[in-house]
Amino acid sequence: MRRISGWMALAAIVATGGCGAGVADDETISGEEFVSEGDALTAAEKALVGTWSGTSGAYRKLAFTSTKRYTGEQIVYCVRAPCPPVKVSGTWSLPSSGKLTLAQSSPGRSTFRYAYSISGGTKLTIKDPAAHGLIVARLTKATGNACVAAGGVCAPLVANPCGSGYHPGDARSYPCGPSGVLGVACCLPN
Repeated sequence: MRRISGWMALAAIVATGGCGAGVADDETISGEEFVSEGDALTAAEKALVGTWSGTSGAYRKLAFTSTKRYTGEQIVYCVRAPCPPVKVSGTWSLPSSGKLTLAQSSPGRSTFRYAYSISGGTKLTIKDPAAHGLIVARLTKATGNACVAAGGVCAPLVANPCGSGYHPGDARSYPCGPSGVLGVACCLPN
């Protein structure tokens, strides 16, 4: 009986993580207290800025900007396929060593408090302390160009290449590859 109830509790945690990416606090906040435009980023914050992606856990992708905003794709577990990821966005902060707070503003308003670690500068592990350290995501940092390093995505250069939630970046400041690459635009999160 104990084994069955343990598995049921784990299933409830995983199901909640798939729908809400961790345990949310009851409070909702606007996120303004996370963004301080004049403050310089700490070394820990600079290490987090960029685009991170993975294939397991609650997040498939997270992009953290130097203005303390984030966008991402949350994996949705469902009974009937296909189950496309849900786009999420909001603000982020590192309130203390090893702690990551995501104030999600879309879809819905929720605040998620996680433990995190970065190893080797390219491996990000996010854990939910409220769920006994359940790993929420294991992500790898995208490297190779200034656009991706700034939290952007490279897109084919067509009319309105960036779409909703993104704006075109200056190609001189955020190149998508070596000098002279044509037909590619850097789309930075709003």
